[in-house]
Amino acid sequence: HLDQALYHILEAHICTFWHLISGVRNLCELQEQLLEALCTLASLLIKEHAGANTITILKSDPNGADELQIQASSFMHDTFQYVVLDRAIKYGNIGIMEGMVPHLLFRFICGHNSNYTIECLESTVSHFADEWPPAVRDYVRKHCWLINNTGKRDGFSSIDRAQERQIADIKVTHRSQGPSIDWDYLRKLHPAIPVIQAVSTHMRSEFATWKRYKRHTSPGDKQGINQLDQVYSTSKLHVTHPLHQAPPHNEAGTYYDDGILTLKKTMTRWIDAQTFERSTEQDWDSIIYNRCMRMANAVENILHILRCTVPSSRPRLHRATRRTYKVHPLYPLSHRYLRRPWRRCRPGSSLRLDRSLWLHLSTRARRKCERRRVRGVDEHGTRDRQPAHRLLEHRQAGLVRARRRTACTRPSGRRRAGVVVHHDDQLLVRVRCGCAS
Repeated sequence: HLDQALYHILEAHICTFWHLISGVRNLCELQEQLLEALCTLASLLIKEHAGANTITILKSDPNGADELQIQASSFMHDTFQYVVLDRAIKYGNIGIMEGMVPHLLFRFICGHNSNYTIECLESTVSHFADEWPPAVRDYVRKHCWLINNTGKRDGFSSIDRAQERQIADIKVTHRSQGPSIDWDYLRKLHPAIPVIQAVSTHMRSEFATWKRYKRHTSPGDKQGINQLDQVYSTSKLHVTHPLHQAPPHNEAGTYYDDGILTLKKTMTRWIDAQTFERSTEQDWDSIIYNRCMRMANAVENILHILRCTVPSSRPRLHRATRRTYKVHPLYPLSHRYLRRPWRRCRPGSSLRLDRSLWLHLSTRARRKCERRRVRGVDEHGTRDRQPAHRLLEHRQAGLVRARRRTACTRPSGRRRAGVVVHHDDQLLVRVRCGCAS
């Protein structure tokens, strides 16, 4: 666990420093010293090994910089701030949390976390400084940062972390499994999850089903801290020595110092984005109205094409599988009838070819549709069942024109004459065997 590892490594560094400046072998001997002396030693620890200017002082040493000590001091400085912020969140100290925002800003700037950088700038410079009234600031501090579900003094947690825990309880810890799970069951279970958690915690505390360090022996964590303390003391990590050089690949970045140096450039860009002049000469009402009208016309055209090109929603029989399937009324535009519209003109088809779709067809598609019509289908995709003798009467009366064409061949092998009849409304029908087909 990374959080636990940071605490253990920091504790080992602090123990090494106390051994170094106090000259005692066992830290229990510090109990005999006065409180003022301990406070002086603690201030010396922060000033020489974990302060904000410690790294600058170590790098400017005329005898040579101790790179290992620089890295150790940088780690202690960063981890101290992490521990302070973590304990402030745990105990609900809003003042310390607000005071840590500028320190977080430097790290976010150097770490290229642009979204967090903007949030820190807006909260420290604009929101909590000028824009928000005092009532809004107090409400945000008290009710929008931390939450306490336990009622204990150290039971506070950030709202986003509490939300992640709740999601983990729903999806992992108390997840629902099985074929009979439905939404009604989930609506009953999810409100009861906090009660289930409270009962489980109470049962564990009452019956002691799980305890840590039951035996009266030295815990493993304490052994690890003591081992790190011995390693740091033996290597004289906190003693300045010019010959302590770190490999290039082990050199740690100084995010805090680099963030301070980059703050001016970031602040300049943020101020320019907040204060540039905005034009108010445009008529936004007319622009929005015209855009809405264009969108409405586009949607209307799409719906019109859909109504014209969607196949019939009647159940149809598939040729290969002989299974009935129903075409959805809102079929996508990439359907085969839109890509190949002449299929809609085949004889006997009940699909209509709308005139608005005819305008969007290419020349090749129009020619194919015309050839389909000549074979016996009108422009609406339906067969003309008018008797042949009436067509002949119309031809004799001069209402239609007729011309002879080559004889057609029936599947039976017999040759029969065919006549192509041109109506006055330009509908084409082919006459075969004395009847319209």
